[in-house]
Amino acid sequence: MAYVVKMKHSSIKLPKKLYGYVVLFCLTFQLSVKSQNYEIQSLAYNSLIGAVTGGVGALINKHEGEKWHKAVLKGLGVGTGGGLLMYAGKKANNLIAVKHEIGYAWLSRLIFSAGNSIVENAAANIPFYSRWHYDIGFVRMELNLGPAKFIPRIMPSNLGGFIFILSSDGIFKVKESLQSGTLVFGADKIEYASQLTGSTPANGFVLTNNLNNLEFHELFAHEMIHTFQFQ
Repeated sequence: MAYVVKMKHSSIKLPKKLYGYVVLFCLTFQLSVKSQNYEIQSLAYNSLIGAVTGGVGALINKHEGEKWHKAVLKGLGVGTGGGLLMYAGKKANNLIAVKHEIGYAWLSRLIFSAGNSIVENAAANIPFYSRWHYDIGFVRMELNLGPAKFIPRIMPSNLGGFIFILSSDGIFKVKESLQSGTLVFGADKIEYASQLTGSTPANGFVLTNNLNNLEFHELFAHEMIHTFQFQ
């Protein structure tokens, strides 16, 4: 026996200017499903994470009187843009390995933080430029615009991660930390994971002291990406 379900015509009308957001989201989703290329999949993954985070957050933080579909589509579009910037920040870490210069970590973190800020603004359902942050170690430096206000914040989970590194005989590397804008520690052996040459338990990492120049910069670039996960 077949059942036929009749649905009434929906009264929801999407504003024309939001159609572009829908198209962008659909194209990005198709890339993530159909493409076997790793780079394209990574690009799609980051943009989709930004889109979903922005869309769901905007729905939760919908303004009084604002139509739900308008809030969601706006969050999807802005979140996608932020996710693309986050991906670009991750890719910028390749310069560390190619140029053998850890100073590029400042650039990669700046780009990633800008993208991450945009995604968070999309989820909060506020203008994408309203709030910016840059995380160094366990401190988040947050700048709110309109009215302008600078607010430093302690991130408890990251603070706990650094205490854990220090308790595992990690030695703070002042020079490398200043050069890269990332808290770097060194150790003859990573006590909690002796098989590893690098580990990232917080928004910073520990590297073993026996790395040659090539290994050091390649591993540095790799661990930098892990620090972004804590943001």
